[in-house]
Amino acid sequence: MKFNKIFYIVIIILFSSKIYGQIASKVETQGQKFHYLINLIDNLYVDSLKVDTIVDNAISKMLQDLDPHSVYIKAADLKMVQEPLEGSFEGIGVSFRILQDTVVIMDIISGGPSQKLGILAGDRIVTVNDSVIAGVGMKQNDVPKLLRGKKGT
Repeated sequence: MKFNKIFYIVIIILFSSKIYGQIASKVETQGQKFHYLINLIDNLYVDSLKVDTIVDNAISKMLQDLDPHSVYIKAADLKMVQEPLEGSFEGIGVSFRILQDTVVIMDIISGGPSQKLGILAGDRIVTVNDSVIAGVGMKQNDVPKLLRGKKGT
């Protein structure tokens, strides 16, 4: 009986190894195809281009085609994505949108610093720390960096 168990375990390991090897080989082959294409584009395309951007876009598109939850986060954006999860900052306690090139408060978080100061939905933020932010082409993603900091700052 012990021999049978060992025999089956060995067979399962060998079978699993063969399947893994086939999958790894297929992935490697497809990876080589992608690598070859990127090299062709980099060396032979008529216009100059940024290979990093092409690769990032290709990866993003591949993951987008999988499902709505799989996304590629570029290294440059990773810190911004991780920041809310790490909780090493505090905000002013508002949600906002940029309307007509001005930050407009949409809602106040109850009990937050903004509510204590009397800021209301509809208020506009035109300066932050003596720097004008209205009418200068501020992007939605740039504003949180300006409105966050260590508690009490």
